Amino acid sequence: MARFGLGWSGEGRGALAAELKPEGIEPAQLVAAGLMKPRDPDDAAAGLSDMFFGRVMFPIRDRRGRTISFGGRILGDGQPKYVNGPETELFSKRRGLYGLDLAREAAFRGAPVLVVEGYMDVIALHQAGFGGQSPRSAPH
Repeated sequence: MARFGLGWSGEGRGALAAELKPEGIEPAQLVAAGLMKPRDPDDAAAGLSDMFFGRVMFPIRDRRGRTISFGGRILGDGQPKYVNGPETELFSKRRGLYGLDLAREAAFRGAPVLVVEGYMDVIALHQAGFGGQSPRSAPH
């Protein structure tokens, strides 16, 4: 959990804005960062809603390890199962790979790189020993 920065988004809608208000973070900044969205894009008076709530959170980092977006997965039943952050000034889905920051050094040293579909797939491979060893110490 610590290595991947996993967290929990909480249950309440509007909780993120309320929590960050004392820090001087405005709702418009949370929308620009892809953490909130308009409840009704055609009606500004409808207010804002959290993008993520009641989900395990996966920070999406760039190759240098800076958080640029988030993905969230619901536990148990519910739809949608996954919610991904939208395209923003910081985040472009086609320019990033989840876990690349953790694989970068090993890849530079010649370790094999595997590309898989989901957040949990990346984490499972790391737990199985991929993603940080040199080629000589990789599991057989």
